[in-house]
Amino acid sequence: MEHLTCDQNVALSGDSVIDHFGQIRTIKQYFDALYGKIRHVLEGSDTENLHNCIYHYQLDITSLLEKTGLLIKTIDEGKLPLKARKKYRYVLWVVIKRSFRFIELIKSRYPDYFDRNMAIPQILYPFYMTKILKRWFNIKKSLQHNKIDPGLIDVLNGFFNVGKNGVMDRKMTWQDLSYLDIVSSEVSWITDKGKTVEYRQDILQNLFRLNFNHPSFFSYYVRYMHNQIQGVDTYLQERREWLDYRRNLSAFIVCRDICYDDSMKDIRTQLMEYVIEQIRYVKKKEKLHRSTIFGKLGRAVYPYYFHVSLTVSQLIFLFRLFTETGVVIVRHRKDLNEFLVNHVGTTRKDNISIGSIRSKYTRPDKDVVNKVSAVLISMLNLLNAKYKTK
Repeated sequence: MEHLTCDQNVALSGDSVIDHFGQIRTIKQYFDALYGKIRHVLEGSDTENLHNCIYHYQLDITSLLEKTGLLIKTIDEGKLPLKARKKYRYVLWVVIKRSFRFIELIKSRYPDYFDRNMAIPQILYPFYMTKILKRWFNIKKSLQHNKIDPGLIDVLNGFFNVGKNGVMDRKMTWQDLSYLDIVSSEVSWITDKGKTVEYRQDILQNLFRLNFNHPSFFSYYVRYMHNQIQGVDTYLQERREWLDYRRNLSAFIVCRDICYDDSMKDIRTQLMEYVIEQIRYVKKKEKLHRSTIFGKLGRAVYPYYFHVSLTVSQLIFLFRLFTETGVVIVRHRKDLNEFLVNHVGTTRKDNISIGSIRSKYTRPDKDVVNKVSAVLISMLNLLNAKYKTK
């Protein structure tokens, strides 16, 4: 048997179908020719020819569907007689359905030859996105019900990019569609289980495993780390927090064979590089701070009257004891706060802010009480040993 090659034309092309789209018979002939062509190529066991043919017909079907979409738009705008609209709607629906079946055939049977970087005709979105969007709406509802961080919900909503009409408002490739399906399926599996102790952590672990290197997820995670570290009082604590994040990130499993964007590094690598840079930055700040405190720079360069070897929380608690015992007398607490802000530096930073004082002026925790207690006891011991009168 003589085997066809991709250079030989099928009986009709996609353009022929469009030119005669009022004839069901023309549509049938076109798709029968496509199926027949692939069968002939398969019999020849010519993989290179098969690859060329599948690419050629995938491209032809894509073009056909894009033109079909334009025709449907023409019908919807009322540019055809009413009687013709019904007929053409049915014929175009046959074209879409046949095209969908053909694409599914070559995508499932010949995945190695199917071009996943080719754009999906928007007219096919409903065939694929209905299931994915239904998953996302259920996921979103579950996340909101369980009071998961709205920032994470915004990231996922941006990823699915759902418009007001519940449809995707961006162009997709077949690879994009595959990744959307995987992410929605995996996250849906977690939310369907219901809330657990590690509910949020389970979602994050899955996003890392799926190499969710979406720019907004990177930004979200960076903000999350900074928000957690913002409350620490010393450079040492800050470095320890960043080191903990580096250790936690290294424990995440990442599948590098899938991703949101293959032109970018995997999400774990991106965040690890950021954390390492922050550790270096904190070390530089700490070194500069120490050289400033103990260097001979003078008040013009270093404007604080003195520094204390206490954190903000410890200093505030100590002055609270001074005011409650009457050692320090102020008419308004804000006067004392302004003095501390303008003239006292702590081990954490070169200055103290009003915001930090207000946030610390609550019931102190156990560590703060123990530290201040130890300071007062050491002062008492020094008094008894060095200054005790006979």
